[in-house]
Amino acid sequence: MPGTQAPAVSVGPKITVCMAFRDGDDFIREAVDSVLAQTSAEWELLLFDDGSSDGGTTYAQELAASEARVRYTRHPGGQNRGLAAIRVAGAAQARGEYLLFLDHDDRLWGDALERLAAVLDTQPAAAAVLAAAR
Repeated sequence: MPGTQAPAVSVGPKITVCMAFRDGDDFIREAVDSVLAQTSAEWELLLFDDGSSDGGTTYAQELAASEARVRYTRHPGGQNRGLAAIRVAGAAQARGEYLLFLDHDDRLWGDALERLAAVLDTQPAAAAVLAAAR
């Protein structure tokens, strides 16, 4: 029909979860498990190593090798460059329509990604969505 456009087709995941970690072996598995357990499957997890020297690096690399929605990355030479540098680099590498930064010692509620994306989908003028934490 002239003048009509096909709906936009999403090519990547709905949400990129960017998780920075450094020597986070004590907590990273719980944080990652909270992403893996989401009610929505439309996500990717970018595990960004900020110069770790513990088992978190091996865990992240092995998970990325076994789970298609998980990617492992680090700074050149495995440097520690800090959270701000990771957030800039992580945002540049994100494939999702939306971006969520999750610390390696935090967890998401089971439907968090689904609910946050729903708000952004229905409020196109919104630049960000925040959620309560406890």
